[in-house]
Amino acid sequence: MEANFIKGIVNHHRKNLLLTYTLVLIEKLGELSIPFFLVLSIDGLIKQNFIPILYLVVVYLIWATIGTIRHRYDTKTYTNIYNQVVFDLIGNDKDPNTSKIAAHATLIREVVDFMEFDMVYIATAFINIIGAMAMIATYSIDVVLLCLTLMVPVLYLSKGYGLSMRELSQKKNSELEKQVDVISNGNILETKHHFNILRIIQIRISNKEATNYWQLQLVSLVLLIGSLLIMGFKGAVQAGALVAMWSYLLTFLNGLEIIPYSIQRWSNLKDIINRIRK
Repeated sequence: MEANFIKGIVNHHRKNLLLTYTLVLIEKLGELSIPFFLVLSIDGLIKQNFIPILYLVVVYLIWATIGTIRHRYDTKTYTNIYNQVVFDLIGNDKDPNTSKIAAHATLIREVVDFMEFDMVYIATAFINIIGAMAMIATYSIDVVLLCLTLMVPVLYLSKGYGLSMRELSQKKNSELEKQVDVISNGNILETKHHFNILRIIQIRISNKEATNYWQLQLVSLVLLIGSLLIMGFKGAVQAGALVAMWSYLLTFLNGLEIIPYSIQRWSNLKDIINRIRK
């Protein structure tokens, strides 16, 4: 049901979204290519060859230009989507509960934000993980195998994290649906209780995020140290290759960090769409 809701929005705005996500893809591929040209520049400097630096400058400027165009285009696309979805909601909602309608209008903002930001993050994670491993493979297959091995605990931890965040998101959204009514009633004690519940839920969410962050950093440390040891045991390594390897490892880790975040956001999105469509 959640996928159908998103699919309906995508079909209605498919041309604009296709252009947006195409720009995202080109931008991320350009970002992945920068370390490669950086390696060429470093190796070129060692040999007193400055031509590769020009290649790096050109690629970097193209990447930055595409990113700028995408950011400017994004705002127009997603504000139009938000307005259209909200107008449809208000026009079709037969529930006389003003508090729920107001809450749903706010929650729709999160749906649009998911499409504008989170889908980009998810696409970025996929491109970073696949692209980084493909580039790392040109330097060391053993490091790629280490990357694949460490994805197993990340996926396992992300599953538990997603279940916990789904429960907390449901509680938070349930409270938000009551907010307008609670404030309108003018009961100070009831209002304090409502916001105190939201505060407690937010603290629990933050604690879960902090724990997940710590676990991911441990995985990152194992990968970085393990990769350095693997490269070190291979003997002499060019400076440019080490810089590129380190850059692609960080890109890969950035992709891994988005996995639990994406699961959290999808869990929240499912709950929001269920509420909107009731």
